[in-house]
Amino acid sequence: LLDNACKFTTPQGSVTIKAQCSGSRMVEVLVADTGRGIEASSLKIVFDRFYQEEGALRRSAGGTGLGLAICKQIVAGWGGKIWADSPGKDRGSEFHFTIPIV
Repeated sequence: LLDNACKFTTPQGSVTIKAQCSGSRMVEVLVADTGRGIEASSLKIVFDRFYQEEGALRRSAGGTGLGLAICKQIVAGWGGKIWADSPGKDRGSEFHFTIPIV
């Protein structure tokens, strides 16, 4: 999540990381950036394997399209949930995940 936030945010932008207790047994982590953002229609599929916001022929940031899918599997394996929010293209993104407090 941090790699993507840095990769898709300009040097003038910002990346924020926050964590807070969510209920009595979970922690919620937020990784937010002021970068490229995500189209509303793509928010549900950004965690699919090999999905990339830019087409493979136009990719400017590199990568395989596996990072978010791997994040989803790790978080699910720990009993948590992961999701993304974005107000739209070029308006930043927020990635949230919850995991149990051990």
